[in-house]
Amino acid sequence: MRKTLLSSSVLRLLSIFAILIGFGTVGLNASGGGHNEESEFGKKVIPISEVIIEHVMDSHDWHLADIGSTPIALHLPWMIYNSEHGMQFFASTHSMLEEDHHYLVSHESLYYVKDNHKPVYEGPAEGAQKYEEASGKYVVVLAEYEKVGHDGEKESQKIATVFEKMDSVTVIDFSLTKTALHILLVALLMIFIFLRIAKAYKKREGMAPKGMQSFFEPLILFVREDVAKPYLHGKHDRYVPYLLSLFFFIWIANLFGLTPLSSNIAGNTTITIMLAMLTLVLIILSSKKDFWMHIFWFPGVPLW
Repeated sequence: MRKTLLSSSVLRLLSIFAILIGFGTVGLNASGGGHNEESEFGKKVIPISEVIIEHVMDSHDWHLADIGSTPIALHLPWMIYNSEHGMQFFASTHSMLEEDHHYLVSHESLYYVKDNHKPVYEGPAEGAQKYEEASGKYVVVLAEYEKVGHDGEKESQKIATVFEKMDSVTVIDFSLTKTALHILLVALLMIFIFLRIAKAYKKREGMAPKGMQSFFEPLILFVREDVAKPYLHGKHDRYVPYLLSLFFFIWIANLFGLTPLSSNIAGNTTITIMLAMLTLVLIILSSKKDFWMHIFWFPGVPLW
């Protein structure tokens, strides 16, 4: 009876997961077509490559899904230091752009311009070349538009919108972004899971694991017995906590990436670089003379 209940619970979880994956696909397709904007130049084209990159790159808005043509997103607040006005707080990107017309967000970068509602140039991209060559005095925003021509064929053209920067003002962004929030969510989930497991080990000492403890124990043993022990030669217990933290952070982050949350920090190279740097620092602090001799002057290799 217990096995039947367990198998039915597993089937339910797998079914829910499959449905969520399906919703994720629908949300992706909708986001590819739901963000098109009409203007005098035609309909704005959002390339599918930008939609894919949106899931990986950092942002102040966490797009979750689309219901029809309405995007559902979590708008994260902005916390900005401005050398002219001090610390400034805005509830969302939209409120920041409306309340202070000097701010401009392009490709997730923050700029301080004369007026984000009054570009100095807006037209074909070819006409913006002189602004691009003006050594960083202007922000050039490129977008592709398409419209139906007189012959019924679709015509596409690149449109540039140019804004003049205010270099006299220094702007530093201290905001909590999508990537930072995602890292916090993964960290909180890890803390919750491992506190539960540690409590279960203390409470059920000498007893067979069950529940969450029995699910995670094979993974923990895998990291300790098959990853740490064979290569750390008796010193594995010192490094197992770090290896487990890395393993479960990457694993849980990848699982998040499979859900329709439009975020995948495991695919962000910044996260990969930071994890690699942490590991490098640990290696440097733990290494001895023999290690450096093997790195800079391998035994048996002559000077010439």
